[in-house]
Amino acid sequence: MRRIIINLVTVLSLSLVGVFAFAAEEQPDGTIEFMANSAALGVGFSWGSGTLTYQGKVYPIKADGLSLGGVGFSSIMGKGKVYNLKNLSDFDGTYAGAGANMTILAGGGDTVLKNGKGVELRLSTDTQGAQISIGGGGVKFTVNPNPLF
Repeated sequence: MRRIIINLVTVLSLSLVGVFAFAAEEQPDGTIEFMANSAALGVGFSWGSGTLTYQGKVYPIKADGLSLGGVGFSSIMGKGKVYNLKNLSDFDGTYAGAGANMTILAGGGDTVLKNGKGVELRLSTDTQGAQISIGGGGVKFTVNPNPLF
């Protein structure tokens, strides 16, 4: 009987730890989905559009940016979570990230980008095409303040 009580207390304790860990997980302020294209020959350029969901409304967004040290062309589909977005206008800005990427036919990955106002995008992307890029770059996102719905 004592062993059953010890096992029960152990299971209950582990369950409570899981509940508290889930409750402590940071909740996003919004979500983002976009599709973009990128072309590079030394200096690269990217352009695209998508949506930002924030406070129950869906807003159209535009993306464009420059990168250094790339060659090739790719299409990117991304989605993710938005953190530290206190006002819709804080979304606008250049989001920076640095690293190395290579896409041959298809690929993908996760990345974190941040703008000067502290807004953070945690993105998962799927890419298609053939492109290699090494070095830094930035993507400028602009939100249209008129919601789609």
